[in-house]
Amino acid sequence: MSQAFNRVMKAAVKKNYSVKDTKKDLSSQKATKERRSSLRYLVPLSVVMVTFLAFLPTLQNGFVNWDDLTNFIDNTGYRGLGWTQLRWMFTTFHLSLYRPVTWMTLGFDHVLWGMNPLGYHLTSLLFHCANALLFYFVALRLLRLGLPAIAGSEVTLRFAAGFAALFFSLHPLRVEAVAWASARNDVVSALFLLLSVLCYLEAAANAEALSRYARWLTAAVLFFAVSLLAKGIGMTLPFVLLVLDIYPLRRLKGRPRNWFSLKTRRIWWEKVPFLVLGIIAGIIAVRAKQEGQVVHNLEQYGLTVRITESFYGLAFYLWKTVLPIALSPLYERPDQPDPLHWIFWLSAVAVVAITVSLFVLRLRWPAGLATWVCYGVALAPVLGIVQFGPQVAADRYSYLACLGWALLVGAAIGRLCESWKRQSFNAVRWKLIQASAATSLFALSCLTWQQARLWHDSERLWRHALTVDPNSSYAYNNLAAEMKDQGNLDDAIHYYRKAVLIKPNFPLAYHNLGGVLFDRGEFDDAARNYRMALAIDPKSVKTYQKLGATLARQGQFDEAVTQYSKALQVNPNDAGVHNDLGNALAVTGAWKRAIDQYRKAAELDPMAREPYFNLGNLMARQGRLEEATVYFERALTIDPNYSQAHHNLGRVLASEEKLDQAVDHFRQAVRIQPNFMAARESLVLALEQQGRKEEARREYAEAIQMLRARDPRSHQ
Repeated sequence: MSQAFNRVMKAAVKKNYSVKDTKKDLSSQKATKERRSSLRYLVPLSVVMVTFLAFLPTLQNGFVNWDDLTNFIDNTGYRGLGWTQLRWMFTTFHLSLYRPVTWMTLGFDHVLWGMNPLGYHLTSLLFHCANALLFYFVALRLLRLGLPAIAGSEVTLRFAAGFAALFFSLHPLRVEAVAWASARNDVVSALFLLLSVLCYLEAAANAEALSRYARWLTAAVLFFAVSLLAKGIGMTLPFVLLVLDIYPLRRLKGRPRNWFSLKTRRIWWEKVPFLVLGIIAGIIAVRAKQEGQVVHNLEQYGLTVRITESFYGLAFYLWKTVLPIALSPLYERPDQPDPLHWIFWLSAVAVVAITVSLFVLRLRWPAGLATWVCYGVALAPVLGIVQFGPQVAADRYSYLACLGWALLVGAAIGRLCESWKRQSFNAVRWKLIQASAATSLFALSCLTWQQARLWHDSERLWRHALTVDPNSSYAYNNLAAEMKDQGNLDDAIHYYRKAVLIKPNFPLAYHNLGGVLFDRGEFDDAARNYRMALAIDPKSVKTYQKLGATLARQGQFDEAVTQYSKALQVNPNDAGVHNDLGNALAVTGAWKRAIDQYRKAAELDPMAREPYFNLGNLMARQGRLEEATVYFERALTIDPNYSQAHHNLGRVLASEEKLDQAVDHFRQAVRIQPNFMAARESLVLALEQQGRKEEARREYAEAIQMLRARDPRSHQ
C-alpha cells in the first residue's frame, strides 16, 4: 500500500495534483482492486448458478424409453459399487458402449437414490455445472493468450470468459446430454477432458520448468485416460492439442516446415501417450459397436453416403448452434439416403466455402481456422464415416465439438467491451450491444427450459419428435412402447403398424408388435410378426427368444426348443435364452438337459435369480430336497424380495417337517406380495400342522377378505 501511495504522490508532484486528487486516485485504485478480486469469484459462481437454474426442469423428469429402461430399470449389473458391480462395469459392452467410469457414477447414484430418477438427473446436472465452471477457466486462459488487446483488462477478460461459458452451458443443444439419464457419459467424459486440457495448458505455460511441466503433463494424460473410460468420444484430443499448440499457444510458429525442427521435437513427443490412448479407445469403441451389432456395413450404406452425411453433420451442428430450434431426440437416417439430395449438396458447399474462407483469412484471423479445425476433429468419430444406430446426427454429439464456437462468441464480447472502453462507439450503441448480449443468453435459457421439459416422460418426448419429423418410424415405435406400458394396447398396435408402414423393413417394430399381440393372447399373430422380424434380421437373439416363448404358450415345445437353439447359435452367451431353453426342456421331460441349461445361465449371469429358482423347482420335482433348498436360498441371496422363491422354499421345508422355518418363508412371501393366494394357503396349512389353529383362522379370514376385495362376488 505504501508503494502505491508513493507512486501516486510522485505523479501528483509532476502533474501538480492536489492532496485531494491524490486521495481520490488512491481510493480509485483500491476500488478497482476490490472489484477485480470480487470478479474472480462472482463470475464463475454466476456461471454455475445460472446454468443450474436454466436446467431445473430436468429434476422433474423421469426415465424415458430411449435406452433408460435397458440401462436402469431392467439392468441390475450397475446397482452398487461392490466388487461384483465393478467387475461388470469394467467388462461389459452394455448397449454397445464401453464406459466403466460412467457406470461408476451411476452405481453411486443407485447407492444414494435407489431408482429415484430425480437423483440421477441431479447428478447429471451437477456434472454439467462443473463442466461450465471448468470451461470458464479454459476460456479465461485461451482468451488471455489469443486476445492480447484485452489481456491487460482483467475485468473484460473475465466477463468475456463468463459469457463464453454461459453460451456453452445454456445452449439448448446441451439439453440432451443433461436431461437424458442415459447420456450421462457425455457430461462425465467432458469433465475429465476439460481437466486434461487445463492441465495441458498449465504444462505448456511451465515448459521451461521441467519438473512442473512433467507433473502437469502427466496429470493431463491421466485425466484423458479417465475421460476415455467414461466415453471414447474424446479420442481425437491429441489433434486438438496440436491445433492449440499452433494457436493460441504459438508453440509451433512460422510455416509448417518449421514445426518439425529439433526445438519442437518435445512438442510432438508429448502427444504420443495421448495418441496411444486415443487409438486404444477407438479400437474398443468399434469393438463395442460390433458386439452390439449396430455397425452398418458398406453394402447397406456406401462410401458416398458416408461422405455426404459427414458434410451434413458439420453443417448441421453449426446451423443448430446459430438457430437452435426444432431440436429432437432423434434425427432419423432414411433407409436409403440419397447422396444427391439438395440438403447434402448444400451442406457440402457450405462446409467447403467456410473451410476455404477461413484458410484464406488464417493470418488475419487465426482463431477462426483453429476453431473450425477443432470442431471438425472433435466431431470426426460421430460424423458417419463409421456408421451405427438409426441417427444421422444427435444433439449430444455437439457437447464437446461446439466449445470452440462458445469461445469465439466470448472473444467477440471481449473485443466489443474493449472497443467501448476506447470509445469506438457511443453510449447508445453500447447499451444496444449489452441488451443484445443479455437477451441472447435469456433466449437460450428459455429455449433450454422448454427443451428440458420435453424429456419429462416418454409420451411427451416422442410426440414432440413426431412434430419435428412426422415420418420417424422410431418415434412411432417408441410412442407405441409407451402406450403399451400405459396399458393402452389398441393405440400401441396402431402406432407399431404406423412404424412398419413408414419403414417396411423395420424388424424392431415387428418384434414389438408381436409382443403386444402376445400380451393380448393373439399368439398366432404374434408368431407371424416375430417371423417377419426374423426374415429381415435373422440374427436377432431376442426375437428368436420371444418366438420360442410364443410357441411354448401354444404348446409347441419342440418348435420352441428349436427357436431357442437358433438364438444360442447367434449368441451362445445369452443367459436369458439358456434359462428359457431350460424351461422348455423341463416341460418335455428332458430334465438333465434342462439342468445343464439352468446352470449355464447361472454361470453366465451370476446376478440372475431365475436360473437358481428354476433349478430349485426341478430338484424339488425330483425329490432332491437338499439341493432344492440350496438353489432357492441362492435365489433369495440375489433378491431377498423374491416372493415365489420364499413360497417354494417354504414348501420344501414344510415337506421336511421344518415347519417353523417354512412359516417364516410363507410370511415373507405374503408380506412382499399380499395378494399371493397360494402362499397364504400354504401358510394356513402350515399353521394348522403346528396346531396353531387360531392363527390359521386369522390368516384364512384375511385371505377371504382380500379375495372379496378383489372380487366382491366371490365367497358369497
